[in-house]
Amino acid sequence: MKQFQVEAVSVTINAGVLELSLSQAQRRKHLLKLIKDNQYEVLSPVQFKRGEKFGYGGDVNKLLMTEITPIEDKGDTKDKKKGKEKA
Repeated sequence: MKQFQVEAVSVTINAGVLELSLSQAQRRKHLLKLIKDNQYEVLSPVQFKRGEKFGYGGDVNKLLMTEITPIEDKGDTKDKKKGKEKA
């Protein structure tokens, strides 16, 4: 599941699977269905404020990508750098 941070004033997610912290999920529990651990199915549109981070499973459309920024996994970045050094 890819991680994102909200850059716009707010963002609405209408459908899909989200990975949220416990506090994020508790504030939105009436809009979500627990799937497993910290993953939730969106039952009704969910909003996030600027600066909030969340995981999203699935494809992100171009419009939404103008409002959120992918958060790179630091482990992946290190592996990529190591690969470049070896080449």
